[in-house]
Amino acid sequence: MIGREPMATDTSKRARRLQLADLIDLELALLRDRERPLEELLPRDAAIREQIGADQLEGRALYLAWLEARPERARPSTGQRALRLVEMLGAFLAIAGLALGASAVVGWLVIDTGLPVNVVNFWLVMAGAQAFLALLWLAAVLPGLRLRAIPLLGGVVALLQDLARAVPAAAGWLLTHLPGSSRGALLEELGQLRCLDWLYGGLRFWLLVRASQVFAFAFNAGAALAFVLIPYVDDPAFGWRSRLLDAEELYEVVEIASLPWSPVFPEASVDFDEVRATQYSSVQRRLERIGRQPLGEGEDPWAAWWPFLLVSLLCYGLAPRAVFLTVAAARVRGELARASLDHAEFQRLRDRLKRPHVETRAPGADPDGPRPEGAGQGEEGLLDLGPGPIEALTWCGVGLDEAELAEAFEARFGMRPSLVREVGGIDAAADHVALDALATSGGKVAAALIVEAWEPPVADYVDFVRELRTALGRGRPLVVALCNRGEDGALLPAEPRQATQWRRRLAELGDPWLRVESLAAEASA
Repeated sequence: MIGREPMATDTSKRARRLQLADLIDLELALLRDRERPLEELLPRDAAIREQIGADQLEGRALYLAWLEARPERARPSTGQRALRLVEMLGAFLAIAGLALGASAVVGWLVIDTGLPVNVVNFWLVMAGAQAFLALLWLAAVLPGLRLRAIPLLGGVVALLQDLARAVPAAAGWLLTHLPGSSRGALLEELGQLRCLDWLYGGLRFWLLVRASQVFAFAFNAGAALAFVLIPYVDDPAFGWRSRLLDAEELYEVVEIASLPWSPVFPEASVDFDEVRATQYSSVQRRLERIGRQPLGEGEDPWAAWWPFLLVSLLCYGLAPRAVFLTVAAARVRGELARASLDHAEFQRLRDRLKRPHVETRAPGADPDGPRPEGAGQGEEGLLDLGPGPIEALTWCGVGLDEAELAEAFEARFGMRPSLVREVGGIDAAADHVALDALATSGGKVAAALIVEAWEPPVADYVDFVRELRTALGRGRPLVVALCNRGEDGALLPAEPRQATQWRRRLAELGDPWLRVESLAAEASA
C-alpha cells in the first residue's frame, strides 16, 4: 500500500511524488464524474474546495488533495489494489525466471550423457541468445537505430514492425464488418483506450519493459547461480565438437567473444592449446576421452572452459539485463513525474475547484423544485482554457457575426477570440490557411471550432477536428463549441441529445484535450 502524506495547503510545499496508484485512482474518479450530472458534482467539490484550501494549491498538489478528500474513496483504493497486482506479477516473474534459468543450466550440466557438455551449443543458447535478445530490446526501445541493415537481426526487426502495422489494419477491417450499433459503441471504447494511450502510452510501455526485464534478469541470475553451485556437487566436463569448425577457427571466435573482459580478466579466456585439447567426436565415449594427456601437471582441459562460460553468462546475460532493468525502472518513475494531468477532464475539475459555488435557491427550498429564472452558479459557466489566446474557427453556415461571437466567447471563456476564421466552405484553401497558422503558432494557442448543434457530426467534421489536433500539437486545448439558436435568433444551450451525439462521435478520435461544449452556458442547479 502506498504511504499517504497529509494534504498541503501551503503553495510553498511541493506536491508529493505521483504514484501509479494515484494516477489510476485519478483517472477512474474523473471517468465516474464524467457520467454524473453537474448538479451533483458542484456541491461536493465546493465542500472539498473549502476543506483542502484549493485557492492555495495548483497542479498535481490540487488534484492529489482532491483525490484524498473525496468522501466516496475506498481504502484500499482501486489504484492501490492494481499496484499490488503489478507487484505480485513482478514477484511471480522473478521467481519463474530464477527457476527456469537454474533449470536450463541444470539440464545442461547434471544430466550425464557420457560426453562433455558441448561448449558451442551451451554458449549459443545461454549467452549468444541473450546478446541477440538485447539487440532486439534496443531495437524496440530505440527505434531510430538502423538495425534493419544487420543480417538476420534486420529481418526479425522488419517482421516485428510489419506485425505492428498489420494489427491496426486488421482491427479496422473487422470494425467495418460489424453491425452499426455495435461498431459505434466499440469505436467509442477504442477511442477511450486511444486517449489513455496518448496520455500514458510511454508509461504503459515502460511498465511492460520493466516486467520483461525482471523476468530476464532473474532468468540470468538463476542460470549464473546454478552454474556456480553445480561444480560443488558434481564434476561437469566441457568440450566441443563440430563438423565444420576446426580448433583454429573456434579459437578465433572465442577471442572475439572474450574481448569485453580479456583486458581486465584474462583468466576467463581459453588459449589455443585448451581449445585443441577439448575437441571430441560424437562417437567417442566419456571413458575414452579420460585417457587424453592433460596440458600440464595438475591441469584438467575439460574444466578450462568453466571460467569463460561463467563470465559469458555474466557479461552477455546478467549485466545487460541489470542495466535494462535499471533504465526501465528509472523511465517508469520519469513518466510518472512528467505526467502533466492537463487533459480536458482535469480542466473541468480545476474549473469546479477554483470557481466558487454560489447557490441561488432560498434556504430550505425543495432541491427538485423549479429554479428562479436566470439562476446560475456565479461564474460556473466559464470554461478555463489556459492563459494563452483562443482562436475561433467558425464552420461555414453558422451565421454568427464577429460581435456576437466575441460576446459569446467572453461569456463562455472569459476572453475574446484573438482571431476569427471561417472554415468548412467550398474553397479548401481557407481551411489550409487556418491550419497552417495554428501549426506555426508555436504551441501557444487554443482553438475553438464553432459548429451548428443540430448538424450531425459527419466525417467532414471529424476529419477537420483530426487535422486541427495535428496543427495544434499535443497538449493544447481544443473545444468544439455547439451553437444553438432559438426562434428569435438568441443563443441557447445545446440540447442534451445534440451534445451527447457530438461527444460520442468525437470520442472515437481519442483526443484527451478535446472538449465538446455548448457555446451558450447551461444553467446549472
